[in-house]
Amino acid sequence: MEEVLVKDGEWLPGNPELLKGSYVFVCSHGSRDRRCGVCGPSLVSRFREELEFHGLQGKVSISPCSHIGGHKYAGNVIIYRSNINREVTGHW
Repeated sequence: MEEVLVKDGEWLPGNPELLKGSYVFVCSHGSRDRRCGVCGPSLVSRFREELEFHGLQGKVSISPCSHIGGHKYAGNVIIYRSNINREVTGHW
């Protein structure tokens, strides 16, 4: 953690890959918060339908993930992508 996150060093072994495309993670954890287990799979399905409708297959990855917290009333989604400067940005 210190080498990579504090000192901004390289991951070992190997080098980190450039982020290509966008990544959408939907909390689908079923035992920690019941809303996620109910809302999450439906959100994943709906995102996949929209990707197909907009022709974004291969450009955007949709994945269910474990509990990420902070979602008292609705399903939780985190989206990561590279901006024009190749910096990774995220939206929660």
